[in-house]
Amino acid sequence: MPIATLKTFAGLVRSGPGNERERLALLEAHEQAVRDRLAELTSHLAIIHDKVVTYRSHVADGTAAGVWAPTPPE
Repeated sequence: MPIATLKTFAGLVRSGPGNERERLALLEAHEQAVRDRLAELTSHLAIIHDKVVTYRSHVADGTAAGVWAPTPPE
């Protein structure tokens, strides 16, 4: 949770009862932000995994030399 949001949440807690819906809204927003980040990271991980599988296959086949090597300028 971002520090600013955490401070807001803590302030609500310190102010006592009556703001539970605001607290819940902050927690729900944070939960959604974490879910969104997990989805993004999961997508990135899938791409990385595909590259690992491809490269592993090239290494095993002895064809890894030059894979993903920059093309020299003409």
